[in-house]
Amino acid sequence: MDLKGVLDGGMFIGRSGSSYVVLEPNGYQTSLPEVLLRLSVGARVCSVSWGVTTPGDLSYAVYGRLLTSVPIHSPEWRSGLQPRALDQDLAVLDQVTTSIRDGHLTYPAHAVAHEAGAMSVVESCTRVRLDLDWLSRPHPFLRREADVPANPSMPGWFADLDPDVDSRLRLADPDLLALAVRQALTDVLARHDLLDSPGVRPALDLLASGQAAAQPPRLEGPGSLTGQLQEEFEARRFEVAPHDDPRLRRWQAAMALARAFSRFRDDVLDPLGSVYLAAGDEWPHIRNTLLRLLDS
Repeated sequence: MDLKGVLDGGMFIGRSGSSYVVLEPNGYQTSLPEVLLRLSVGARVCSVSWGVTTPGDLSYAVYGRLLTSVPIHSPEWRSGLQPRALDQDLAVLDQVTTSIRDGHLTYPAHAVAHEAGAMSVVESCTRVRLDLDWLSRPHPFLRREADVPANPSMPGWFADLDPDVDSRLRLADPDLLALAVRQALTDVLARHDLLDSPGVRPALDLLASGQAAAQPPRLEGPGSLTGQLQEEFEARRFEVAPHDDPRLRRWQAAMALARAFSRFRDDVLDPLGSVYLAAGDEWPHIRNTLLRLLDS
């Protein structure tokens, strides 16, 4: 199998015993729920995907239903029709996560431990292993004609991350929705010690006065807060796994504030997508704050 060429827009397809194996370099189309549901009609499908700077996911679909979906860096956040369906198989991923959090597994091993653990879950669930023999053999490469259309039922990217909170916020009064977004922004910026960074408080003041269409000061361009934090992250991005990298989360916190301004976003709740990524394991606390605000 030649993995050195231009591989965007396609996938390798091969056999392993009675199972089919799909390997999609530089892509994620085969991990989308709408694709997994089609592939699992009359069968079962286990999928793992991850990126260089994005959290990975493990999904398990059977008979056209998504039974389990698991963020591989936070496997305790299981969802789906049967979120505990893979508990026995997921034990190895739970152990990896515990070892990293307890400091027993450190860099560089922990940089790929979650991905390796997720592949072990697939092997345990399906009895299929992508060993060197399978990878060394040639396999057909299928090029797709177009990407899968975005799910029309999802109004924005935050809805993919926390559809429950997204739907509740969209039903709220617009002023309460804006207050909730500012609350989440203030919370995550404070957690990353960014409230007193250049341009942050003036930007929050603009949002508080309803000026989301304004030009936020010092949030974009050379020397800006987002630019500086992005450079700090990219300068050492391979030293720490993305889910453990505080520089990535600080950058996402600044991007959340930038996305609160209309010129940087496609949807009013886009900033909460960055808040979610910046918060990491602290998202449940911010989430609870938002829910209390909506209930007040």
